[in-house]
Amino acid sequence: MEEVAIEVMKVDKVIELFQTMVIVNMNMGNLILEVNILNNRLVMGEKEKEMLHEELNKEKKFQKGYNIMWKYGGRIG
Repeated sequence: MEEVAIEVMKVDKVIELFQTMVIVNMNMGNLILEVNILNNRLVMGEKEKEMLHEELNKEKKFQKGYNIMWKYGGRIG
C-alpha cells in the first residue's frame, strides 16, 4: 500500500511539474509578444518623429525664404 502511495505522489509531482512548465511557457510567449509590440511602437514612433522633423525643417526653410523676400520687398538679387 505504501508503494502505491509513493507512486501516486511521484505522478502528482510529474503532473505539477508539467503544469508549471506549461504556465512558464505561456508566460514567456506572452512576454515575447509584449516585447515585440513595444518594439514596433518604438520603431513607429521613431519614424513619426523623423517625419515631423522633416516637416519642421521644410517649414523653417519656407519661413526663411519668406523672410528674405519680405526684407528685399519681394526682390531677390
